[in-house]
Amino acid sequence: MAASLGPEIDVVAAGKGVHWQVDAQRGGRRVRIHVFDYGRDGFEYAHELHAGAARVGSGRTREERAVLEAVRAWVLESRALADVWLVAPFVDRRKRALSALAATLDRALEALGSSRRSQILPRHGGDDPFHELWLYAPDRSCRMDPDQGGIPFTLRWRSTDLARGVAPSPDDLARLVVEWLDPQARATALAGCFPFLSLAECARAYEEGRFLEWEWATLGRRAQDLESTLGRFHGSLIPLLAEREGPRGFYVFTSLTHLCFSRSSAYPFDTRGLPVVSPTTWDRGERYAVAVDGREVLTGDPETVADRLDTILLPGVGRSFQGSLEDVLQEEVNAALAARGARSRVAKVQIGEWFHRVAQLGDRAVVVSRSREPHEDWADLLEGLDGSYADAAHRGERLEPARRLNRLDVDGCARVIVEWLERS
Repeated sequence: MAASLGPEIDVVAAGKGVHWQVDAQRGGRRVRIHVFDYGRDGFEYAHELHAGAARVGSGRTREERAVLEAVRAWVLESRALADVWLVAPFVDRRKRALSALAATLDRALEALGSSRRSQILPRHGGDDPFHELWLYAPDRSCRMDPDQGGIPFTLRWRSTDLARGVAPSPDDLARLVVEWLDPQARATALAGCFPFLSLAECARAYEEGRFLEWEWATLGRRAQDLESTLGRFHGSLIPLLAEREGPRGFYVFTSLTHLCFSRSSAYPFDTRGLPVVSPTTWDRGERYAVAVDGREVLTGDPETVADRLDTILLPGVGRSFQGSLEDVLQEEVNAALAARGARSRVAKVQIGEWFHRVAQLGDRAVVVSRSREPHEDWADLLEGLDGSYADAAHRGERLEPARRLNRLDVDGCARVIVEWLERS
């Protein structure tokens, strides 16, 4: 690069450990290049175009010549970003394809009389170069991708994929999405009306409210895979637990080799007072230790442990529910706000795959989050928002809190919301 671009551009290889990159810079413009080695398949070059501290474009290519063209156009010749696209089409290729699809889809939605509009979002927030296209409604969403042979999409209920497919055209997808975002719609019914729609295996059980039944049927299948963590360490135990009433009343998840019980189906999980099962041998978990709130209560073989878990989980340990501790926090804080006569309420805001619990009034907002420990919730206080919290997040703005308050209980969260939003 240094030889090809000349002395006007400062080219430096920098990094640490396995994380290295090449920076090509002149003045306030810079291109950072990450090189990925795929062995016999060759190299891939990931680019980030910077203007000052801001990343303004990104892309990936396997063509070395395209690398030089992008750097020459952006750094040496100081071209506008749109001109860089002409000489280095890989830059922002995905985001531009999503923008074109979003514009076409939004026109189709408008023609159907729908007020829904699509959102282009970084997959992991901030300035992540991997973008996705979304349409939202409360508890429902549709994620889409551009493709030359159609439009791949996924229909989601909360954080679960219920159906997917490849729409032949934006008009077909718009008609489906308008139907799906109606709160009364069912994916199982829509599959009969849209031939390009395929149901996920869990769709019928979820729409009939049989969440735990599906959970345990899935666990049984996963436990048969001896290459998986669940199968290797708990393959002997899961079938025994599935035969007992107590364990089947709760959700489970794995953390490293531990099998954890939870009242809630989604993270953050509700695990207080519920058992954690750990294998004490490395041969498909022939013996286990059971702990509750960090205190070991039993060790034994699979049959002994299954019997003991049945007695632990049957009496007085609460009930399971579909959702997460964040959903409970939202309900509890809103009840506390109502008791105070407050105007504010916490709403669930979806940003891509993630859900935030937000109360907002004017240019101020409070984002509340729940800890799995009692009285350890926290609240981020934001100010100076231009529009809604969701709009700012969708624009990719870094929403740095003015203050973060920790170790709050429900009443503390409600008090903070009132003081920050209504008495400021």
